[in-house]
Amino acid sequence: MQNDWIYAALLAWGGGISIPLGALLFIFLRKRLGRERTFFNHLMTAIGGGALLSAVALVLVPDGMENQNQYVGVLSFVLGGTAFAGIDYFLSKSKGAGPQIVAMLSDFVPEAIALGAIFLKDQAQAVLLAFIMFIQNLPEGYNAFAEFPPEKSTKTPYLRTTLLFLSMSFVGPICAGLGASVLAESETVLGFLMTFSGGGITYLIFRDIAPAAKFKNSYVAPLGSILGFAIGLLGWALVN
Repeated sequence: MQNDWIYAALLAWGGGISIPLGALLFIFLRKRLGRERTFFNHLMTAIGGGALLSAVALVLVPDGMENQNQYVGVLSFVLGGTAFAGIDYFLSKSKGAGPQIVAMLSDFVPEAIALGAIFLKDQAQAVLLAFIMFIQNLPEGYNAFAEFPPEKSTKTPYLRTTLLFLSMSFVGPICAGLGASVLAESETVLGFLMTFSGGGITYLIFRDIAPAAKFKNSYVAPLGSILGFAIGLLGWALVN
């Protein structure tokens, strides 16, 4: 059992390591893309949105509904969307780095908790969820990092921010350990968390991600959402 917790934590960290990888990708491409950087930002946003949609459609909602009363499941989905709307409202009143960090962790945290609990019952589904988390966190890390200004008077203007993003990847193992130790034996609570998260993520997709994926006079950038979902679908097909 203890080894299972360790494996679940490592798997969740693997799903979150793409947060700092997204930051490093931004640093690498910052000057190389030039004028194309704006288009690439929109493309990355669309890919992340597609991956989030695949997490909702293939894992969180179907698995969550199996573990709870159908009416409670629908209610928790609505509550999740409403709660995330409230969080979004309060974040819109704030300035600085805080809102970007909270927004990025708002879907990562519940997914990692669910991953820890799922791992003890269905390791294939847990691996699928971790894979989707990795795909979605890469563009989220990239776009969130782009909002941070470079540090002044230093030879490494993004070092502190990069270390901050690296530290956020370790939130995954902590949450997975919580899910494995607390929620694994409580299927109803786990199901509620999954559909609640699904509702919240759906809100984020249509409130922030889908509008941001649109790029003037381009039909290519939004196609990134198809790519993101297709990657998640491929993972689902391989484990089912």
